[in-house]
Amino acid sequence: MAVLSTGPINNSSVTGVRPTPFVTIIIDNRNTVSSSEILIEGYYLNGTRNMYVLELLSVEPNAVITRKYYANFDAFEFVFTTSGAAESETQVSVWGKNASGQLVAAHRIVSDELLGSTAAGPPGPPGPQGPQGPQGPQATPTFLYVTNVGDDTVEIYNITVPIAPVRVGEFNGGNLVSPRGLAITGTTLYVGNGNDPNVDIYDIAIPTDPAHLGEFHGGDIFFFGSFDLAVTGTTLYVANISFSTVAIHDITNPTAPIFVGEFGAGEIPFATTGLAITGTTLYVTNLGNTVEIYDITNPTAPVHAGGVNGGNLVSPLGLAITGTTLYVASSGDNNVVIYDITNPAAPAFEGTFGAGDLNSPVGLAITGTTLYVSNSNDSTIEVYNITNPTAPVRIGEFGAGDLNAPNFLAIFTIVD
Repeated sequence: MAVLSTGPINNSSVTGVRPTPFVTIIIDNRNTVSSSEILIEGYYLNGTRNMYVLELLSVEPNAVITRKYYANFDAFEFVFTTSGAAESETQVSVWGKNASGQLVAAHRIVSDELLGSTAAGPPGPPGPQGPQGPQGPQATPTFLYVTNVGDDTVEIYNITVPIAPVRVGEFNGGNLVSPRGLAITGTTLYVGNGNDPNVDIYDIAIPTDPAHLGEFHGGDIFFFGSFDLAVTGTTLYVANISFSTVAIHDITNPTAPIFVGEFGAGEIPFATTGLAITGTTLYVTNLGNTVEIYDITNPTAPVHAGGVNGGNLVSPLGLAITGTTLYVASSGDNNVVIYDITNPAAPAFEGTFGAGDLNSPVGLAITGTTLYVSNSNDSTIEVYNITNPTAPVRIGEFGAGDLNAPNFLAIFTIVD
């Protein structure tokens, strides 16, 4: 096993622009018979060393692999661990590129220049080992799941660095049909299907390799269209677009949900679409252009507490909550509506954002001060900084080429 490193790379801004916002890594295996494996670790350095890239690749005989990673930090480092029969014949180079895609000469490192490369002269004798330094804080691995309606898949992104998502895989296994809503409890992921009456269950103990555990439906209450999903404690709610209701399931055993009942008939105007929970309040969007509000102090017996629109919503879909701010994707208006929910039962309109950036927004998800919005008609995910929750600032997008009509989103953080 060989460990190679770029060492810390200074990428401080010059006149407000960092030289290298992206790096391209090229790996080749010169062996014509045997394969090798390479583990790529990327870190951004800001006083602590924080992992944001973690990818294991198999390099087939005589193969060349190219990877592009975000690197718009003041300092960064990449570490490569090679193993396998062709380890000694596996080469790595790192190429910094500016915003125009041109090479940055100062950030070009070929295989022989990587720290740990054996191409240099023989090493001298090791000196005495110094005392162990203190363990620095480590970034918590976090993943974003995105239902990909056009391809019947769920895409997976590593969002350990929220503004620099890295695609790490996808899954389906032949189980999903127009997947829509997502919800997570522990290491169990539920995926609703838009064109199938079932909800699929996955084990995400290994976040990049979900294992299909089975599926369920709520007796005869859904025909087609289990849209968004939401979990509180041991209760799972499923938005039933066909019947303008919400189904309730007991998930005391997460892999064997039990249908408890449904609610919303006569209260939800038309076609239930999105769900979000804060405390003991459940918000429900629907294509009747309202957000209906339920008191779920008793999760299996929700009580209707009113609704809101005020003329602000057109085909509302996904929702997300941070603190006392509620975001609602207004798909028909191509924007996101902001409500103050200091009083959860009486949302107050604050404004909108996203006009010009969004094209049929559907799903929303939040990690820290970063908001993701799926852009269904553009097949991308928009990224916003919500340090000020009522004034989101767009900082970019991702997913072009990976996504096909992305819908709902869910975030999973590994807990030690």
